[in-house]
Amino acid sequence: MSRTTFFLVLALSLLVKSNAGFCAGHAWPEMAEFTAKVEIETSADRIFFEFPLIDVHGETRYGFICAGGSEKYLAKLGAPWDVNYVGPFACRLVEGKTDPVKSEDSLLSEDESPYWYSRGRLDNFRELTGSCARYPEYGALRHFRLRGFELTLSFGGVEVDKAGNPTYFTLTVSLRRDATITSPQAEQTGYLTPYKVGSSCDKVLKGNQRRMCRDFKNLGGSWTECDKIGR
Repeated sequence: MSRTTFFLVLALSLLVKSNAGFCAGHAWPEMAEFTAKVEIETSADRIFFEFPLIDVHGETRYGFICAGGSEKYLAKLGAPWDVNYVGPFACRLVEGKTDPVKSEDSLLSEDESPYWYSRGRLDNFRELTGSCARYPEYGALRHFRLRGFELTLSFGGVEVDKAGNPTYFTLTVSLRRDATITSPQAEQTGYLTPYKVGSSCDKVLKGNQRRMCRDFKNLGGSWTECDKIGR
């Protein structure tokens, strides 16, 4: 039995202010600040939780969803909508009008790649231990800056077995308003994934990957660098 539990704290501003965050003339909703803590056992056959992110008026603007567990469970979870769920654990952020269970999209992605390429996914629970846990933005602390707020995923309280494999951790999710953040999707961090040059996290790699987009106009939906199609 998984001991996945929730502890939610919502902070709503009593004053309604206009959001100064714009992208291409778009004013993003002013979000309610938010904190949630979830306890997760890595051996759980089923890991699934979701909660809405609301604005200062109480309207749901985004859905945050995380899933993990056995391959059998993940396959069954996405089968009704032909959606791929990948393990061992991944979180997504979608607009409130989108049913997150039925979508492979995620605003945590830095381009149009599917959510399993985003920093919202753990490719391996060992990312939460040793030098990998300390690796900026790909380890135990990950920041996602977009749409007038910063969403932070903090993995802590990691317990490991005799082989050093994580057996338990807590995930703290928090949202902090910042009207200066205007990106429609997660900003690039200035750090490259440590897996670009193998599996070592000992050397911190700085830089940004080129954003990838689908070019339906010229390439029939094939992937290409976003700046080559004027994005």
